[in-house]
Amino acid sequence: MRKNSDGATIVVKLPLPVVEFIDRLIKSGLYGSRAEAVSLLIQGYIDNLFRLTENEDDNRARECREIAKKQRGG
Repeated sequence: MRKNSDGATIVVKLPLPVVEFIDRLIKSGLYGSRAEAVSLLIQGYIDNLFRLTENEDDNRARECREIAKKQRGG
C-alpha cells in the first residue's frame, strides 16, 4: 500500500470471474476503468458497513463489528 495526500494506492488480486464482471460493467458505461470500478465498489461496501454499524441494536451491525474486530486482530 502506498499512501499519499489523496488516500492510499492498494493493489488487489481478484478472481477472473470478478474481473470479467467488472469489465462488463465498464462496457455498459457504468464505470470508466477497472480502477474506478473497484474503488467505487469498495467505497460503497465500506459506506454500507459504516451505516449498518451506526445502529447499536441491529444484529447485523453487531455481526459486522465482530467481523471487523477479528480482521483487525482484536
